[in-house]
Amino acid sequence: MSLIRAVLSTAAGALVIWLTVKLINRRKKIGQKFWILAPVLYCLSIGPMGRIAQEAKAEWVMYAYYPIVLLAHECRPLGEAILWYLAFCGVKIG
Repeated sequence: MSLIRAVLSTAAGALVIWLTVKLINRRKKIGQKFWILAPVLYCLSIGPMGRIAQEAKAEWVMYAYYPIVLLAHECRPLGEAILWYLAFCGVKIG
């Protein structure tokens, strides 16, 4: 099971990098799609990055997600959803 999660996390990271390069290399303006896609990918990357940071014992990586943590503390349903997503991604909480 951990191998599947590691592969999926790596694939998610590769997808984010590929989409970023594709958006940057376009000759047209990035426009509206970028401003919608960037925050969504940022929020979705908290799970895989949490897992990677935990495995590498690099907790400092999670400081990049501090705004999401603050929102989770302010809004209980959002916090529960984030905790579920982190657990789904294999992050050990507590």
